[in-house]
Amino acid sequence: MGICHQSYRMGFFDYKNIAGLDSGQRHMEQRRDLDEHGKVEQLITDFQNIALLVLAVALGAVADAFNENGDTNTGHWIEAMEKPVLILSGFVSGSWLIIVSYIAFRVSLFDILKNLFKGDKWSYLGDLKGWDKFLKKYQVAGVTFARVVVLAFAIGFTIKEF
Repeated sequence: MGICHQSYRMGFFDYKNIAGLDSGQRHMEQRRDLDEHGKVEQLITDFQNIALLVLAVALGAVADAFNENGDTNTGHWIEAMEKPVLILSGFVSGSWLIIVSYIAFRVSLFDILKNLFKGDKWSYLGDLKGWDKFLKKYQVAGVTFARVVVLAFAIGFTIKEF
């Protein structure tokens, strides 16, 4: 045998002789590798959920912008595309709690996206809807801060592991 002894067991490279590890330590290393791989897969799924939820909110905002600008036909078609995206996000997440994330993303992003798609100032608040009347009671900075907090909650609630 030479300095670097290699042994093969059942067709796999046996690290025991090179690294001086026993089978228990090898098992723990393999388990750690699988756990890290599983966490990466979970993060990918979480970010897919975030992307789907933001897409659903954006579709709703675009549809609302078209409806308010008088193009209700296009607005209704875009609204129809929003629903399958929501259903898909439910299947990807595998949990009904995705509804909480969707509501939080909608509260934090919908008005801003709708205003941008309509061509209004991003912080514009209307006079007709109850939601706008409620938000007008507060300063723009306070409303913006609240939206950032809700957005952070939505992202944190959607991500299951770091």
